[in-house]
Amino acid sequence: MATIPTTITRDDWLSALAEAGIGASGEDDQQAITVSEFASMMELPLGTSRDHLLALIRQGKAVATRKTTVNAYGRRLSYKAYRLV
Repeated sequence: MATIPTTITRDDWLSALAEAGIGASGEDDQQAITVSEFASMMELPLGTSRDHLLALIRQGKAVATRKTTVNAYGRRLSYKAYRLV
């Protein structure tokens, strides 16, 4: 199978995805906590922690956001996270 030469870069693809509302939004709230971080902090199971965070959102006491980290392989990962309002 022959490769098709292209001048479209990875950044061009990422830009197109962002314009379409797909992919990383660039949102990075390092003050927010993930479900697993909340579970660890509160010493609760993951399911219970998720339920508590969703209850806080319903009551207007928290909002959902995104938090990015870099894993051991150098990849940027984006997680759903929560922040108190």
